[in-house]
Amino acid sequence: MLWAALAASADVVSMLERSSVGEPRSSGVFNLVIGIIVILVAIFSDRLGLGDVPGFGRAQVLGALIGGILILMGLVRLIRTMIGRDS
Repeated sequence: MLWAALAASADVVSMLERSSVGEPRSSGVFNLVIGIIVILVAIFSDRLGLGDVPGFGRAQVLGALIGGILILMGLVRLIRTMIGRDS
């Protein structure tokens, strides 16, 4: 169940990045928002009924890592846009 949520969020990220060509600030914001959503779903998947096993499993760790990477990518993109290094 968690894998399906992670795959869907990756599809959303790629779709949003394709739709925001020429606007790196908005793609940074989308990466940031999707990363936060993925990390929250990964952390609270047991309470949401998405977890396979009780406790913090491998899928949750992977989801938290993917969410963290997306957040970092979004922050880097936003910072680069603000200093003018990204067109």
